[in-house]
Amino acid sequence: VALLVLAEIAKRAGLLPVFVPAPSQVLGEAVANPALVWGSLGPTAWKALAGYGIAAAVAVTAASLAVLVRVLYAPVYNAGVTIQAIPIIATAPLLALWLGTGPTLHVTIAALASQFPMLVGTMQGLRAADERQRELMHALSASRWQTLRYLLVPAALPFLFAGFKIAAPSAVLGAVTAEWAGADRGVGAMMLYA
Repeated sequence: VALLVLAEIAKRAGLLPVFVPAPSQVLGEAVANPALVWGSLGPTAWKALAGYGIAAAVAVTAASLAVLVRVLYAPVYNAGVTIQAIPIIATAPLLALWLGTGPTLHVTIAALASQFPMLVGTMQGLRAADERQRELMHALSASRWQTLRYLLVPAALPFLFAGFKIAAPSAVLGAVTAEWAGADRGVGAMMLYA
Protein backbone atom coordinates (compact mmCIF):
# COMPACT_ATOMS: atom_id res chain seq x y z
CA VAL A 1 0.00 0.00 0.00
CA ALA A 2 2.85 2.35 0.87
CA LEU A 3 4.53 1.69 -2.50
CA LEU A 4 1.28 2.38 -4.33
CA VAL A 5 0.83 5.66 -2.44
CA LEU A 6 4.45 6.65 -3.17
CA ALA A 7 3.99 5.81 -6.86
CA GLU A 8 0.85 7.93 -6.99
CA ILE A 9 2.61 10.86 -5.32
CA ALA A 10 5.66 10.49 -7.59
CA LYS A 11 3.48 10.48 -10.72
CA ARG A 12 1.53 13.55 -9.64
CA ALA A 13 4.79 15.33 -8.79
CA GLY A 14 6.10 14.57 -12.29
CA LEU A 15 8.92 12.32 -11.05
CA LEU A 16 7.91 9.35 -13.20
CA PRO A 17 8.24 9.14 -17.01
CA VAL A 18 5.20 9.73 -19.18
CA PHE A 19 4.89 6.04 -20.13
CA VAL A 20 4.61 4.95 -16.45
CA PRO A 21 0.98 5.29 -15.33
CA ALA A 22 -0.13 6.22 -11.84
CA PRO A 23 -1.87 3.48 -9.82
CA SER A 24 -5.09 5.51 -10.04
CA GLN A 25 -4.83 5.48 -13.85
CA VAL A 26 -4.39 1.69 -13.85
CA LEU A 27 -7.39 1.26 -11.55
CA GLY A 28 -9.45 3.65 -13.68
CA GLU A 29 -8.62 1.68 -16.82
CA ALA A 30 -9.51 -1.59 -15.10
CA VAL A 31 -12.87 -0.17 -14.03
CA ALA A 32 -13.53 1.33 -17.48
CA ASN A 33 -12.62 -1.88 -19.33
CA PRO A 34 -13.31 -4.87 -17.04
CA ALA A 35 -13.55 -7.33 -19.95
CA LEU A 36 -9.87 -6.73 -20.73
CA VAL A 37 -8.84 -7.44 -17.13
CA TRP A 38 -11.04 -10.51 -16.62
CA GLY A 39 -10.22 -11.80 -20.08
CA SER A 40 -6.54 -11.74 -19.15
CA LEU A 41 -6.88 -13.01 -15.57
CA GLY A 42 -8.83 -16.15 -16.54
CA PRO A 43 -6.22 -17.82 -18.78
CA THR A 44 -3.38 -16.99 -16.39
CA ALA A 45 -5.34 -18.23 -13.39
CA TRP A 46 -6.12 -21.65 -14.86
CA LYS A 47 -2.51 -22.13 -16.02
CA ALA A 48 -1.20 -21.17 -12.58
CA LEU A 49 -3.73 -23.45 -10.89
CA ALA A 50 -2.93 -26.39 -13.16
CA GLY A 51 0.82 -25.92 -12.65
CA TYR A 52 0.30 -25.59 -8.90
CA GLY A 53 -1.72 -28.81 -8.80
CA ILE A 54 0.84 -30.74 -10.83
CA ALA A 55 3.68 -29.41 -8.68
CA ALA A 56 1.78 -30.38 -5.52
CA ALA A 57 1.19 -33.93 -6.73
CA VAL A 58 4.78 -34.42 -7.88
CA ALA A 59 6.34 -32.75 -4.82
CA VAL A 60 4.27 -34.69 -2.28
CA THR A 61 4.85 -37.99 -4.08
CA ALA A 62 8.59 -37.40 -4.46
CA ALA A 63 8.96 -36.24 -0.84
CA SER A 64 7.01 -39.25 0.45
CA LEU A 65 9.18 -41.65 -1.53
CA ALA A 66 12.33 -39.85 -0.40
CA VAL A 67 11.36 -40.15 3.26
CA LEU A 68 10.27 -43.79 2.93
CA VAL A 69 13.32 -44.85 0.88
CA ARG A 70 16.28 -43.11 2.50
CA VAL A 71 18.56 -43.63 -0.51
CA LEU A 72 16.28 -41.31 -2.50
CA TYR A 73 16.33 -38.47 0.05
CA ALA A 74 19.47 -36.68 -1.16
CA PRO A 75 18.79 -37.08 -4.91
CA VAL A 76 15.20 -35.83 -4.60
CA TYR A 77 16.20 -32.87 -2.44
CA ASN A 78 19.12 -31.99 -4.72
CA ALA A 79 16.90 -32.19 -7.81
CA GLY A 80 14.46 -29.78 -6.17
CA VAL A 81 17.26 -27.38 -5.25
CA THR A 82 18.69 -27.54 -8.77
CA ILE A 83 15.33 -26.79 -10.38
CA GLN A 84 14.81 -23.89 -7.97
CA ALA A 85 18.31 -22.49 -8.53
CA ILE A 86 17.85 -22.07 -12.28
CA PRO A 87 16.00 -18.80 -13.01
CA ILE A 88 12.62 -19.20 -14.66
CA ILE A 89 13.40 -16.53 -17.20
CA ALA A 90 16.44 -18.58 -18.30
CA THR A 91 14.52 -21.86 -18.64
CA ALA A 92 11.52 -20.41 -20.47
CA PRO A 93 13.17 -20.13 -23.93
CA LEU A 94 14.64 -23.64 -23.69
CA LEU A 95 11.32 -25.13 -22.59
CA ALA A 96 9.59 -23.18 -25.37
CA LEU A 97 11.79 -24.98 -27.89
CA TRP A 98 10.86 -28.36 -26.41
CA LEU A 99 7.18 -27.81 -25.61
CA GLY A 100 6.14 -25.04 -27.96
CA THR A 101 4.64 -21.77 -26.80
CA GLY A 102 1.19 -23.06 -25.90
CA PRO A 103 -0.51 -23.78 -22.58
CA THR A 104 1.70 -26.83 -21.94
CA LEU A 105 4.71 -24.53 -21.60
CA HIS A 106 2.87 -22.15 -19.29
CA VAL A 107 1.62 -24.92 -17.00
CA THR A 108 5.06 -26.56 -16.92
CA ILE A 109 6.81 -23.33 -15.94
CA ALA A 110 4.17 -22.61 -13.28
CA ALA A 111 4.79 -26.11 -11.87
CA LEU A 112 8.57 -25.71 -11.90
CA ALA A 113 8.31 -22.30 -10.24
CA SER A 114 6.15 -23.56 -7.38
CA GLN A 115 7.56 -27.04 -6.66
CA PHE A 116 10.38 -26.21 -4.25
CA PRO A 117 8.46 -24.86 -1.21
CA MET A 118 6.05 -27.80 -1.43
CA LEU A 119 8.87 -30.33 -1.74
CA VAL A 120 10.87 -28.93 1.17
CA GLY A 121 7.80 -28.45 3.35
CA THR A 122 6.67 -32.02 2.76
CA MET A 123 10.14 -33.49 3.30
CA GLN A 124 10.69 -31.55 6.52
CA GLY A 125 7.18 -32.28 7.72
CA LEU A 126 7.43 -36.02 7.12
CA ARG A 127 10.60 -36.05 9.20
CA ALA A 128 9.03 -33.97 12.00
CA ALA A 129 7.22 -36.86 13.71
CA ASP A 130 8.44 -37.59 17.23
CA GLU A 131 11.00 -40.40 17.45
CA ARG A 132 9.04 -42.09 20.27
CA GLN A 133 5.97 -42.22 18.05
CA ARG A 134 8.05 -43.78 15.28
CA GLU A 135 9.32 -46.39 17.74
CA LEU A 136 5.74 -47.12 18.79
CA MET A 137 4.71 -47.66 15.15
CA HIS A 138 7.70 -49.99 14.74
CA ALA A 139 6.78 -51.87 17.93
CA LEU A 140 3.22 -52.30 16.63
CA SER A 141 4.65 -53.83 13.41
CA ALA A 142 3.25 -51.07 11.25
CA SER A 143 4.33 -51.17 7.62
CA ARG A 144 6.06 -48.19 6.01
CA TRP A 145 2.82 -47.18 4.33
CA GLN A 146 0.88 -47.41 7.61
CA THR A 147 3.53 -45.32 9.34
CA LEU A 148 3.30 -42.79 6.53
CA ARG A 149 -0.50 -42.68 6.61
CA TYR A 150 -1.15 -42.66 10.35
CA LEU A 151 1.90 -40.89 11.75
CA LEU A 152 4.01 -39.03 9.23
CA VAL A 153 1.30 -37.38 7.14
CA PRO A 154 -0.62 -35.93 10.12
CA ALA A 155 2.66 -34.65 11.59
CA ALA A 156 3.59 -33.12 8.23
CA LEU A 157 0.36 -31.20 7.62
CA PRO A 158 1.46 -27.87 9.18
CA PHE A 159 4.69 -27.95 7.13
CA LEU A 160 2.83 -29.07 4.04
CA PHE A 161 0.29 -26.25 4.21
CA ALA A 162 3.04 -23.71 4.88
CA GLY A 163 4.85 -24.90 1.76
CA PHE A 164 1.63 -24.77 -0.26
CA LYS A 165 0.97 -21.24 0.94
CA ILE A 166 4.46 -20.06 -0.01
CA ALA A 167 4.28 -21.79 -3.42
CA ALA A 168 1.00 -20.20 -4.57
CA PRO A 169 2.44 -16.80 -5.62
CA SER A 170 5.32 -18.59 -7.35
CA ALA A 171 2.85 -20.48 -9.55
CA VAL A 172 1.24 -17.22 -10.64
CA LEU A 173 4.63 -15.64 -11.28
CA GLY A 174 5.68 -18.70 -13.28
CA ALA A 175 2.53 -18.57 -15.41
CA VAL A 176 2.98 -14.85 -16.12
CA THR A 177 6.66 -15.34 -16.96
CA ALA A 178 5.78 -18.23 -19.26
CA GLU A 179 3.25 -16.05 -21.07
CA TRP A 180 6.08 -13.65 -21.89
CA ALA A 181 7.69 -16.48 -23.87
CA GLY A 182 4.63 -16.60 -26.09
CA ALA A 183 0.92 -16.25 -25.46
CA ASP A 184 -1.96 -14.46 -27.11
CA ARG A 185 -4.04 -14.16 -23.91
CA GLY A 186 -3.24 -13.78 -20.22
CA VAL A 187 -1.67 -11.30 -17.84
CA GLY A 188 1.81 -11.80 -19.29
CA ALA A 189 0.56 -11.21 -22.83
CA MET A 190 -1.39 -8.14 -21.68
CA MET A 191 1.79 -6.79 -20.06
CA LEU A 192 3.71 -7.24 -23.31
CA TYR A 193 0.96 -5.62 -25.35
CA ALA A 194 0.79 -2.71 -22.92
